[in-house]
Amino acid sequence: MTRVIVASTSEAKIKGVETAFERKFENVSVRGYKTESGVPDQPFGDDVLKGAMNRLERLKENPETKFADYLVACEGGVIESCGMYFNVQFVVIEDFHGIARVGMSQGLQIPPQYIEAVRSDGLASVMDSIFDKAGGVRVLSDGQMTRSDLVEASAMLALGAFKW
Repeated sequence: MTRVIVASTSEAKIKGVETAFERKFENVSVRGYKTESGVPDQPFGDDVLKGAMNRLERLKENPETKFADYLVACEGGVIESCGMYFNVQFVVIEDFHGIARVGMSQGLQIPPQYIEAVRSDGLASVMDSIFDKAGGVRVLSDGQMTRSDLVEASAMLALGAFKW
């Protein structure tokens, strides 16, 4: 049994992590615990990865984690690259040896006219208002992807990085 503890109670995050681990291991148990990121509710730039790292550190304060094979923390946010803004998911996975690896999802471009609203109200709120709470990633991908899929992809990449 591979025991995984996630620094979140978000259904989308837990499902994405669970799916990634089930692709790699036969028998998986995943639990989620609420943790604080220590960054703004809508992280931008370096705060996105910092939020995931902070969640991982706070997760370690939970006595349940001493029984885990892997600790996982996720943080979604906005990064800037090449003059454009992208919504990404970072996933940090730490194994029972204390070795940590990071995966980052594909980036969903955010049009520049929405950036100020995202900064003030948060991406989820902006997407909910534009897409009538139908799930921005789902709507923009014509039903082919969800937030959970982005977390899964990030977790798969983080797991793969343990091979280095």
